[in-house]
Amino acid sequence: MRKLFSRKPVWVILGLALVAALVLGVMALNGGDNQAQAVEPQFHGAGIKKFCVGPDGVTPKAREGDTVTCTIRVTNVDDFACALTINSISDVVHHASGDVSTGNLLAAPVILPAKEDFVDVSHSYVVEVGDNDPLRDTASSTGTDPVVGDFSLTYPGLIDIVHPEVSIDKTGDEVSKAGDEVNYTIEVCNDGEVTLENITVDDSLLGDLSGSYADTLAPGACESHVFPYTVLATDPDPLVNTATVRANPEGLTDVVSAQASAEVDLVHPDFQISKECSPDPVYVGDTITWTVTLENTGDVTLHIEVDDPTAGISETITLAPTASETITRSRPVTDADAPAISNTVTATATLDPALGLDNVIERSATDSCATGGPCIDVTKEADPETSKAGDSVDYPIEVCNCGDVTLENITVDDSLLGDLSDSYADTLAPDACESHVFPYTVLATDPDPLVNTVTVQANPEGLTNVVSAQASAEVDLVHPDFEISKECSPDPVYVGDTITWTVTLENTGDVTLIIEVDDPTADISETITLTAGASESITRSRPVTDADVPAISNTVTATATLDPALGLDNVIERSATDSCEMTTATPSPTPSPTPSPTPSPTPTALPAVETPAPTPTPIAAPVALPPTGGGPFGTGAGTTLWTILFLGGGAALLSTGVLALRGWKQRAE
Repeated sequence: MRKLFSRKPVWVILGLALVAALVLGVMALNGGDNQAQAVEPQFHGAGIKKFCVGPDGVTPKAREGDTVTCTIRVTNVDDFACALTINSISDVVHHASGDVSTGNLLAAPVILPAKEDFVDVSHSYVVEVGDNDPLRDTASSTGTDPVVGDFSLTYPGLIDIVHPEVSIDKTGDEVSKAGDEVNYTIEVCNDGEVTLENITVDDSLLGDLSGSYADTLAPGACESHVFPYTVLATDPDPLVNTATVRANPEGLTDVVSAQASAEVDLVHPDFQISKECSPDPVYVGDTITWTVTLENTGDVTLHIEVDDPTAGISETITLAPTASETITRSRPVTDADAPAISNTVTATATLDPALGLDNVIERSATDSCATGGPCIDVTKEADPETSKAGDSVDYPIEVCNCGDVTLENITVDDSLLGDLSDSYADTLAPDACESHVFPYTVLATDPDPLVNTVTVQANPEGLTNVVSAQASAEVDLVHPDFEISKECSPDPVYVGDTITWTVTLENTGDVTLIIEVDDPTADISETITLTAGASESITRSRPVTDADVPAISNTVTATATLDPALGLDNVIERSATDSCEMTTATPSPTPSPTPSPTPSPTPTALPAVETPAPTPTPIAAPVALPPTGGGPFGTGAGTTLWTILFLGGGAALLSTGVLALRGWKQRAE
């Protein structure tokens, strides 16, 4: 080697430089990377790498405003183990607003004595709004190689700027009231370019709603749900609530969030109503005036329907919040108004249809004015209110002086009871009453319902004018009755056969009856209920025995009462009897009709012929008849049949004999 340097120093140096260049070139082609961005530039025996990561400390991703941390490493890669001196390491970030250099990040030069020795430096920067995507930067380093002298290295890097964005929209009913339900629609959308994860939705009124939403949301996707809420009386007006959504860009710890609020106008519909009549007291012939006042005490317009038949009010008014309106009506007072005019006004309010609330509010008010001057009143009742012919009804009749002057010449007349004046005093002081009870026995000819009216008249003391009053009472007259019948069959009935009793009951009245039916012989003992016009039959059967001969004759009894709710304790009794003859003899059969014999045809005269002597026809043996009342066909029917056969056989023999005699006679001639 020394010989070579001594003889040809220039060529040796050039050769070594060429070899070093080749080695460095190969190393540069096979050097490291920065997140697979590019192989680090290498010069001679030095290499440079750069690692930049976003807020997650792992990936080269960041958002505007995030801090990026970069580490720059310069390494001795000299295969000849030459010591390298690193004089500077710096980085330039190419922001949209302009390049920003870190300056030399080494406090002093660093010697890397052997291969694989390295030096690391780090720095951080903030991604600015508007930076290009990706955000580029260039790392550089200068140093000294003992062989070739000074060198410089550069390394381009980049950061992927992501733009995650989430939005939330919340809508709800704009108007509501305590007790009503508001429906809130909350929609979450991914408006960014990366998938969002770990999504949470929280509402200031509805609470944590995260469980209703998926955990991830792809770019451009949205998810919406409806949440009901019942308005409380304690809720503020307006009812404002805010929904907040939070999420992480996929793979990052950064949080993106958004908020949306909804406002509900809570209305409080209400109104008051009052009523006054004047003057009080008011006298017959004077004019009474009613004043109805309505006030909207709520915070929303109301449409109010007002109704008072006595005062002649029936109209609809519209009241804005805090507004009021008065309605007046007047009319003369008559005797019929005594002793006082007391009536009620009702009002029904609904909200403006534009609000979309169908709530209804009802209020009422009552007032009474006494009718002054002479006044008489009568009341009449009936006890009981339901009765029947033959029963007694009590009529309590009370006469009262409802005026402010004494009444005299008092008469009491009843359309059913007649003149009752003698039962009452001739005079009656103001506010005094007199009552008596009058019994009446209902007649069969009384109409149904039984209505009667009592009329009372009197004069104000010292005056000739008449005050009067009437009262009526009504009694519902019922006509309870029923019929019962009984039949036994068959009649006659034979020992060993079955006898059947049929008992029929019919409610022929106009009120429900509860009927107890009893017949020991027929084994009947039960209670039935029959409405007016209804009927029911009861049947019983049993075999006939010798003990029943010569006849079964028995009576069914029925006792009817009225429904206890009527308050009538009347009892109606009815009975029915029937008898069926009994016999131990076997019943005679019903004879079958005897057919009329068909007449024999008259024989036609035969021409004279040579007729051989007839062979005598043997006479049929007499048919043995069965005993009377019996035979192969049973009692009755057998006798008839054998009689027919006998007569028919005799006729046949007689005809044969006649023909034979004629034949003999012709031959003899």
